[in-house]
Amino acid sequence: MQRKKSRMLTYTIDSGNTFVKVATFRDKKLESVERFSIDEFNFIFQDAPIIYSTVSAKLTLPKHAVCASSIIKNFKTTYDESTLGIDRKIISYYIQQRGIEKALIIDAGSFITFDEIREGMHHGGAIFLGLKNY
Repeated sequence: MQRKKSRMLTYTIDSGNTFVKVATFRDKKLESVERFSIDEFNFIFQDAPIIYSTVSAKLTLPKHAVCASSIIKNFKTTYDESTLGIDRKIISYYIQQRGIEKALIIDAGSFITFDEIREGMHHGGAIFLGLKNY
């Protein structure tokens, strides 16, 4: 009798000021993304690793969830990291890990952020109110 090989399940959570997005990965491949308002967040997690990034103090997560900032090592930046949101740091770190030397990262949500990667180093950027906030 052959045993079916277990498939690795992982969740990532991106919580902004308005929405929570939960991505489900199996064997490192994106399987689904679900979006909730912060007040209606009710995702049921299976027993699996959870990595999160949040700027919301309202969000309640399982105790075993790990903040993405704790897994970032050797982030290269000329910017004051204490003023850099975790969401911006994560995507900039990912770009660095991919070996991309030059990029402009734009994230449009409740706020619109711009971050510059030059020579593999994060050089900061700008933040503006999102379109719905004007």
